[in-house]
Amino acid sequence: MVFVALRELFPKIGPQAAWLLWLGAGIFGIAVLPMVVLALLAVWSHRKFLSSQVVTTLFRDREED
Repeated sequence: MVFVALRELFPKIGPQAAWLLWLGAGIFGIAVLPMVVLALLAVWSHRKFLSSQVVTTLFRDREED
């Protein structure tokens, strides 16, 4: 079904090219999706850390000096 959709989108490609496109998209998705999830998790945890009481207290102490 995916190969039929690929062949309809790109009418001049053959079945091998459709298979390679599908395989390439799968490999790209497997490689990129975890990096995106990890980046979002890092940003979220960093923001949570920066808003924590410990960091707020540290910066407040520095400003008072």
